[in-house]
Amino acid sequence: MIGRTAAAHPVLAASRGGRVLLVQKEAIQNTYELFARHGRRGEEAVVYWYGIECAGSRISAVLSVAAPQAECTSGGYAVGRGEMARMGRAMRSQSMVSLAQFHTHPGSGTEHSRYDDRNAISARDGFLSLVAPWYGLGQGAALEDVTVHEAWNGLWHVLEGNARRERIAVVDAVKAWGGGD
Repeated sequence: MIGRTAAAHPVLAASRGGRVLLVQKEAIQNTYELFARHGRRGEEAVVYWYGIECAGSRISAVLSVAAPQAECTSGGYAVGRGEMARMGRAMRSQSMVSLAQFHTHPGSGTEHSRYDDRNAISARDGFLSLVAPWYGLGQGAALEDVTVHEAWNGLWHVLEGNARRERIAVVDAVKAWGGGD
């Protein structure tokens, strides 16, 4: 997956960074666990994925799943600017940057609303915004039903097919190193 190009997709072809986001299944599971707590109450929820952008490489890696203090309702969520700034300072103090946001919608529609466009934690070129249907319930550690949006030139573009697979690589965590004699 990493190293292939998806030049046929206009957003990826135009992208200066062409970054691939590595995310461990455990981070996705943690995200869905939070979503489930809200989803069982019929509320949308949001998390921010923070991590590192490897210098001289196309790779970014998610190291932290951060849940902001948010007002969550059946049809949306709101995170105050002060809360966004607080989280940003906390992550920068650990040399991490915001790589993606991930939130839920109540039904099957997972395209950004105008609110989503205007209130993303970041809209810098290459920033990703993922949206899960049905409040993220029943997703496990999969991203198949998730819509992936990428910010580019101030607009959000839906990545489909190979383009979304080029942008996000789900990896297993190494649990132990074998060290035989």
